[in-house]
Amino acid sequence: MFLFEWLGWFVLSITAGWLASVASGTNERHSFFLDLGIGLAGAFVGGWMLSLLPLVQVQATGLNPRSLLIALLGAYLLRQILKAITQRFSS
Repeated sequence: MFLFEWLGWFVLSITAGWLASVASGTNERHSFFLDLGIGLAGAFVGGWMLSLLPLVQVQATGLNPRSLLIALLGAYLLRQILKAITQRFSS
């Protein structure tokens, strides 16, 4: 069962990272591994952000729509921060 949980988080992270890159318009410039990293970090950031809100209980486990939405929220935020940093240093 442990392997399937890791596989589920792997798929969720890739999906969230890829959807965040499509939503922010940076899909063509980034690799599979960056999408995976942004998706993994986004899942943690999204869960942390929602835990700060009062009356919100974050119980996102496994591969389900709630987990994907939380990971997507965090991944999109991280993607926008990364996009702003790279634009600032490139100009």
